[in-house]
Parts: sequence; C-alpha cells; structure tokens
Amino acid sequence: MKIKQLYLFLLFFVSLAVHISLAQDLKNNHSRFNESNGLIKGKVLDNQTKQAVEYANITLFKYRDSSLYAGTITNAEGIFTFEHLHYGRYYLKIDFIGYKSKIISNIKVTPKTSTVFLDHIYYEPSIHKLDEVTISDNKALVEYKLEKKVINVEQDLSSIGGNAIDVLKNVPSVQVDMDDNVSIRGSSNITILIDGKRSAFSNSEDVLQQIPVSSIASIELITNPSAKFDPDGLAGIINIILKKNKKRGVNLTLSANGGTSQRYGGSVDFNIRIAKWNFFTSYNIRNNMRKFTGSTNQTNYFDNDSTVYLTQLGNKKRIRFSQSIRNGIDFYPNENSTISLSSAIRFGNYLSDGLTNYSEKDTDNISLSYFDIYNKDTANTYSLEISLTWEKIFDNPEQKLSANINYSTRKEYKEGWLDNYFSIYDMLPSDSVYFQQNTTNGFHNLSFAQVDYTHPFNEFSKLEMGIKSSIDNYDDDYVFMNLVAGKWEDDTNTTNHFIYKEKIYAVYSIFSSRIFGLDYLAGVRLEQVYRNSEQKTSNEDFEDSYFNYFPSLHISKKINKKNQVQISYSRRI
Repeated sequence: MKIKQLYLFLLFFVSLAVHISLAQDLKNNHSRFNESNGLIKGKVLDNQTKQAVEYANITLFKYRDSSLYAGTITNAEGIFTFEHLHYGRYYLKIDFIGYKSKIISNIKVTPKTSTVFLDHIYYEPSIHKLDEVTISDNKALVEYKLEKKVINVEQDLSSIGGNAIDVLKNVPSVQVDMDDNVSIRGSSNITILIDGKRSAFSNSEDVLQQIPVSSIASIELITNPSAKFDPDGLAGIINIILKKNKKRGVNLTLSANGGTSQRYGGSVDFNIRIAKWNFFTSYNIRNNMRKFTGSTNQTNYFDNDSTVYLTQLGNKKRIRFSQSIRNGIDFYPNENSTISLSSAIRFGNYLSDGLTNYSEKDTDNISLSYFDIYNKDTANTYSLEISLTWEKIFDNPEQKLSANINYSTRKEYKEGWLDNYFSIYDMLPSDSVYFQQNTTNGFHNLSFAQVDYTHPFNEFSKLEMGIKSSIDNYDDDYVFMNLVAGKWEDDTNTTNHFIYKEKIYAVYSIFSSRIFGLDYLAGVRLEQVYRNSEQKTSNEDFEDSYFNYFPSLHISKKINKKNQVQISYSRRI
C-alpha cells in the first residue's frame, strides 16, 4: 500500500509539471488577446568591462505623455523585467551611480510583439573619476537566510592557506576537536555535502582536510534542513560550495603557502572559455603535521579516607598528506541552458602515533598502578566522483529546471597498532604487556539521479519540487589480531566483515512565501527505502523495506537590518 502511495505521489508530481508547462503555453497564446500581457526584458552591461551592472535603476515611462508607468532594478546578472504591460509605446531610463543616464525610446508593445527583448544594453561609465579611490561592497562573513547560515569563505582572512576544517573552526555552532572531528551543537551526527550533493567520500572528515580554502566559495550551515535535502544527519548539514571559474578567455591562478612543522600547500586553477565552451581544471596539494603535548593531574578522594593522585602525560604526532584534481567541461547551447560534465579525484595518506602514560600514587608517593599505551595508525585513501548536470533557466531567472546524474566511489585501507604495558601493584604477580594489530579494507560506492524544478509565482512565493533515486553500497572488512605467546591470533569478538546495500526512491515538494511580514517555507519529503545488510563473519543476512515521510517548516521575521528571529522544525533520522 505504501509503495502505491509513493507511485500516486510520483504521478501527481509528473502531472503537476505537465500542468505547469501547459498552463504556460496557454498563457502565451492568451497574451495575443489580453491587452495587459506585454513584457519588456533587458540586460545592462558595462560598456568597458562588458560585465553585468547590478542594482541599476530602470524607470519605464509612457511615450505619449511621459508619465511614470513602472520601475525596477537589475539583478546580479544585470537583467530587468517589466511584466503585465498594456499595449502601447514606452521609453525607459537607466540610472546608476558612476554612470551616465541612458534613455531607450520608442519601445512598442503590440499583440504581434507582446514580448520585447532589449539584449546587451551597454551602459557608459561617467567620465568624472576620482584617482586613487576605490569603493567596494563586500559580502558579510556570515549571512543568515531562511533555512541556513552562509559563511563567505573569501571574507575569512584567518583561514588563508588552510582547509575546510580551519574555516569550520570559526563558524558559530560548529565544534572541531583536537583530532579534527566535526560536530554541530555537540552532536557528530551530521551530513557533509559538496555543492549540495552527497558522494561516497563526503561524510568523512578526510574530505574536509583535502579541500583547500582556495577552492571554497562558501560554506552553508543548515541546522534544520528543509524537505529538499536527504533526512540523514540529525544535527544538521554542512554544505561546501566550491568555486566555479567560468570567466571568458584564458585564466590561470597559482597559489602557495607554507609554515613550520612541515606545513605546506599549493594550488593551480586554469580555465579557458571560448564561444559556447568552458574547460577547467585544478590541482591541489597539502601536507600538514601537528604535534600535541598534554598533561592532566587529578585527585580522587575515597570514603575510607584514602587519596589517590592520577597523573596523565601524552605526546602525539599526526601527519596528513593529500592531493586532488578536478576537471570539467561546460557547454552552453543557448543563453538559458548549461550542460556540465566534471570529475574529481582525491587521494592521500595519514599517519598518527602517540604515547600516553598514566600513573597512580598514594599520599606517600608510592606507585599504585602504571600504564603505558602506544597507538599508531596509518591510512591510504582514494576517491573518484563523476557528475553530469543539465540546467535550464527560463525567462524568469528564478524559474529553473535541472537534472543530475552522479557516481562516486571511495576506497580506504587502514592499519593500526596498539601496545599496552601496565602494572597494577598487589593485584598482578608481574607486569603485563598487551599487543593488538588491526586492518580495515573499506569500500563505498554511491550512485544517484535527480530532477529539481523551481517555479516562482511572484517576488516572495515559489514552489520547489523534485524526484531522486539513489543506490548506496558499503563493504567494510575489519580484522583484529592479538599477540599471544609470540603468535598473532584473530580476535573473533571484534573481527567483522560487513556489507550494506540501500536503495532509496524519494520525492519532495516545498512552498515558500511571505504573509503578515513573516517569511515561511513548508514542505514534505516522501521516501521508499529498501535495505540489505550482511554479516559475512557470522553468516547472517538481514532485509528491510519501509516507507517514511519527513515534513519541515521554517518561519522567519526580520526585525531590522541586523536582527531577525527564526523558528524551524524538521524531521530527521
């Protein structure tokens, strides 16, 4: 029955998409007869740099009596739009600080030409310039939006030369411990995305170490994700947005950094954009060594009036080396469509070794117990991701349709050693030594396909919906061995070979708008899940399937330019 419900929802989704498409066609046909359905759209560019002019003031006047008809401003792409115009003749005026006023006259909107496109309006800067004066408006370090917090990495000067971990150390609500384990509000149950997508390696702290700051545009902290996102990660989502170099011509950027204790890194970014094609590639390398020294002194008081002093001394060294290569091609068949094919390869190795000493003494400074624990771990990782994306932007830039197919795989081999020497006086006849060795062969493969559509109704209201199918496979083989009488023997209590397979079919729908000065976003996500897990060591097999739903609600009230109040709810797993 649940599967039937999912299929009905899918049918509703497809029917709604078709209905919207047909409705748009009917609207275009009806515009021939509706005298208030004209449209004027244009794009304002700087005459010298050929770049878009944002926030330019566009005023539309009636040609007959020069009376003011409407006004608007250009967006980030320099585009402006006037909709629902009566048929007739108009002229418009463009004004912006530092530019000459420009008038475009004799614009005719008729039943035959109800839509007028004014492509590439070149806007001439004013000749009155001040030497040695630069006025710029930078983005804030942290921006608060309805469902997320955006950290603009380029504004965080303290993280230059670092990686994603270094940026997260400065993010409110995010904690990073001495071993670079990341948590949100005290919980490590988080999901890490790259450009809004999961991959086989994205939920590993290693990927945060391998992405340099120079490749990051921003980081989104989503503590209560909407229904658009997968429900994994109870504490929230960290979404890393990578830079995308699509500048025209040939562009090359080199960077290098270094420090003490074998800390160094560098990157090369290259792209060439010719006509409808953009080719890009980047290479990053990073080496980081850290040394830790710590001590703890603790006094324990017992009911029998005895006192025990515990002293802990520790030394640890950790070295991480990583390299990554990104390549891609963008094809622009027209102004509103983009087809992108990209790949990312990451590989690296890790070494950690440390010695920790514990000693207990009584009030007479007599030793009660003594522990020496030596740990050493090494790891080698390799990951690959391939992504194919198609995106179409309609006449209204907020109306978008996109499709994505993604494949990623991650392989990891780990080795670990534990040497434990301990002596407990009056309890053991002699000192004891314990040796353990472990290896891990890990494999993770993730494939998914998804389609997303956004339909705006006005400046504040829009509908988002999508469909996604994913296949997730894990294969982890853990082997633990103990040294007994000079021979290594399997530890059957901890050795385990685990295989996990999962298929998920999901649909979501979200509506956002504004009412009584409140911005709100409400949606729901439906999922049908099929799971199979196998314990190879114990020869056990488990199968499971279930249907689930994940509602979400976000409400925000802006008090002034610097303050706002938010409340949100989302169901997670």
